[in-house]
Amino acid sequence: MLSLHQQDFDDNQTDPLHSPPSSITTATPPSKSAHPLDLPEIRTRIGHFLTSKGLACCARVSREWHASFHPLLWADVHIPDSCTSPTVPTLQKYAPLIKSLGAVACRSNSTYFTLKGCINLSQLYIRTRSRFWSMSAMAEVPEMIQEHSSSLQELELDAYEFEPSTLMWEAIGRCSRLQTLKLHNIKVSPENLQPFLLACTRVSVLHLLNPTLPDETLPYTSGPELKGVQDLRLHEIHNAEPERQLLFMKLCSNITSLYWRRSGFTITFPIRQVTSGLAAGAWPNLHSLELFGDIMEDEDLAGLIRFMPRLVSWRTTKTGFGPVALAAMERHFLTLREIDLRACESLTSPMIQYLLYSIPTLEYFSADRLCADDILQDPVWPCSPRLKTLKLFIDMGVSKDITSDEFKAQQMAVFDRLSMLRVLTVLQVSRNVAGPLKNPAMRALRLQLSAGMTRLDKLRQLEELWFYPGQVMEEEDVEWILKSFPRLRAMSFYMHGNYDKNEQLLKSMKAWGKSEVVRPKLLSSSSDRSKA
Repeated sequence: MLSLHQQDFDDNQTDPLHSPPSSITTATPPSKSAHPLDLPEIRTRIGHFLTSKGLACCARVSREWHASFHPLLWADVHIPDSCTSPTVPTLQKYAPLIKSLGAVACRSNSTYFTLKGCINLSQLYIRTRSRFWSMSAMAEVPEMIQEHSSSLQELELDAYEFEPSTLMWEAIGRCSRLQTLKLHNIKVSPENLQPFLLACTRVSVLHLLNPTLPDETLPYTSGPELKGVQDLRLHEIHNAEPERQLLFMKLCSNITSLYWRRSGFTITFPIRQVTSGLAAGAWPNLHSLELFGDIMEDEDLAGLIRFMPRLVSWRTTKTGFGPVALAAMERHFLTLREIDLRACESLTSPMIQYLLYSIPTLEYFSADRLCADDILQDPVWPCSPRLKTLKLFIDMGVSKDITSDEFKAQQMAVFDRLSMLRVLTVLQVSRNVAGPLKNPAMRALRLQLSAGMTRLDKLRQLEELWFYPGQVMEEEDVEWILKSFPRLRAMSFYMHGNYDKNEQLLKSMKAWGKSEVVRPKLLSSSSDRSKA
C-alpha cells in the first residue's frame, strides 16, 4: 500500500480541473511516430511502480496524464494512526476511485470508517495497535463493512483481543463477493461462535492467526459447513484443544491447503486423527500441508503422506521427517512442486540429494545440509529444470585444505552444478542447520571469484542470494555479483566476517547505488512462510 502524505493529496495539486489554467498542458495532435508515453495503457502500467508522490506529480502534467495517473493515486490508500491527511471529506470526494483501503484504528482517525460510496472497494485492512483502542476505534467498522458488502472481496482485521459483536459477524456474512477473510488476534465469544461460522461460509481463503476460540463442541458439530474454504490457516489457536480444532477442520471439507502451527507447548497437531480422517475420505481435495512447531514422528508423518490423495506442497519444518516418510512420499514424486524440510534432524544429505534427483516437477526446495560429495557423485546434477528456489547449507567439508587445488576444483564443480539451474530466482548456499555443525563458516561454499564463482553467470534470472555469516568477499566479488545478476534485488548483509571490512563493502555498494540490495534477513515475499 502507498503511504499517504499531505502534499501528495492536496486537491489543488492532484486535480488539474481545480488548478490554474496555466498549469495545464493542452493536448498536442498525435504525430505519425507516437511516443510510448502517449499511450494510456503504457502510462497506467508505469503508474503501478510509482510512489504516491510520483503519481501526484505525473497527474499534474496534462489532462491526458491526469486521466491515467489520478485514479491510481487513490486506488490504494493506507492511513497510519498518526495521519490526519487526506481528510475524510477529501477521501469521500474520491471514494469511487478507492479499491484498497488500509487503516490503523485509533481514536484520532476512527472517522475514516464512516466513508460511504466506495463502490469499487475490494480490499479492506484494519488493525489496532493496542487492546485499549480495539473496542472504541472499531465501533464504526460494522457499518462500513455493511456499506460495502457488495464490493468487498478481501477483509483483514487485526485487533488485539478484540471481540467482534454479532453485528460485525452479520455484516461480514452479508458480503456477497467476499473471498478472503483474515483474522488476527480476535476473540470469539461462545454466544458468537455460530455467527462467526456463518460469516465464514462464503470465503475460499480463511486465515485465523492467534485467535481465541471458545472451547465448545456443539456449534462445531451442528453448525454450518464451510464448504467454500479451500485455503485454511490455523496459527496458534488459543483455548481450543486439538479435538476442537479437528472438528473445525472437518467443517472445511473441501480444503486444498492446510497450514497449522501450535500454540505454546501443550496443544499438538492431531496427526493420527487427521490421518484417520484422510483414510475415511475426509478432505478429498487436500494436496498442500504446512505443519510447523510440533514434534511429529517419522512413522506418523509417513502415515499422513500415504493417505494424502495428492501431494503438491509439503512443508514440515522441525519435525521427525526421516527415511520412512521419504519412502511414503515416493508415490507423489510426479506431482510435488514444493518441499520444505528445514531443521529435520533425521534428514540426511543422501536423502536430500535423492529428493532433488527424483522429483521432476520440483519448483521450491528448502532443507539443511547437503554435502558437496553427494552433489558431485554424478557427472551432472539432475535437478528439476523447473527449480526456482533452492535453500540449503552446501557443506564443502572440513577434511580438505581450503587453499588446496583439490578444494578449489571441488568448489568449481559445485558451481557448475548450480549453474545448470537456469530458471533459479532464489539461491541460499549456507544457513543455520539443526543439530551441531563444527566450523560452519569454514565448511560453507565460498562466493569468491577465486573459487570459481564466475561459473554462476548463467543464472540470469537470479533475484535473491543468501548465505551464512562468515563469507570473505572482496570488493571485486561483490561488484561481479551485482553486474552478473541484473535482476538481483536482495542479498545477505554479512559479506565478510570482519566487521570493518564488511562496513567498507557496504559503503562501496552505497557508492554504486546498490545499498538497497543488501538485507539482514530474507524477504518475506520469498522466504519460507514460517519465516526463516
